[in-house]
Amino acid sequence: MHPKSIYIEGKSNKAVLLIHGMTGSPEEMRYLANSFNKDEYTVYCPVIAGHCNGANELANSTWVDWINSVEDSLKIFNKDINHIYCIGICVGGYLASLLAYRNPDKIKAIAWYSPGYLYNGWNIPYYQYIISKYFNTLLKYIVKLPLLKNINIYEKFPYGIKNKRIRNILIKKSNEFTRDVFPYYPLRLLVESYYLHKHCLTILSKINEPIIIIHSKEDDVFSDLNALELIKKLNNKSNLILIKNSYHMIHLDQEKNKVLKYTKTFFESFK
Repeated sequence: MHPKSIYIEGKSNKAVLLIHGMTGSPEEMRYLANSFNKDEYTVYCPVIAGHCNGANELANSTWVDWINSVEDSLKIFNKDINHIYCIGICVGGYLASLLAYRNPDKIKAIAWYSPGYLYNGWNIPYYQYIISKYFNTLLKYIVKLPLLKNINIYEKFPYGIKNKRIRNILIKKSNEFTRDVFPYYPLRLLVESYYLHKHCLTILSKINEPIIIIHSKEDDVFSDLNALELIKKLNNKSNLILIKNSYHMIHLDQEKNKVLKYTKTFFESFK
């Protein structure tokens, strides 16, 4: 287990696997982890492969590394746990869905926060939107060009957080743990997230587990059109909830309690 992972033993046969976002860390899932553990869930939030070990390792990780590291995480739950639920934010949601597809006998239900593949949120630079809409298939060649292979895409203020107080706390923590959370990501990670999305689109309709998608209409990275498109591909046990007063990081922002309540209610309906 990576030293930056979060693991908290519970007192029931239920567990929740938390999957952080691309360039993030388990600490962003701490609020969820503590809340679910109070309800007697065993909680585990692993470090996705390539994360929390410096910029170079992150830049050289692939989506296959990401899903393999998440799948390995299932081994940590003991045999007495027979209800495993999964929560993923953004890219973490794709990984959760793929995990359920690969392990249909283990995952009970999924909560997917702020999904996206087309960068069309209100705070996204136009060039990034154009790349994600028209040039994703060419990125694997573009990033190999000498002048472009080392380009980083920087996160922009307000960093996915609408609540000023929460945003300032997270900025301070990011400055303290610079190896864990990065204010940028290499352009080539767009390639990896694109291929993860492309692969997941081929299997979403085959996932039997119920999925709740929670997305904010004010998401600064991915508009809710992303969620509306994805929900069409899921089974009739799945559900979409749109909230209105948060940005991208809905599990940390000012509607986090509402997001948590929706998630727990959904999970409890699939015991």
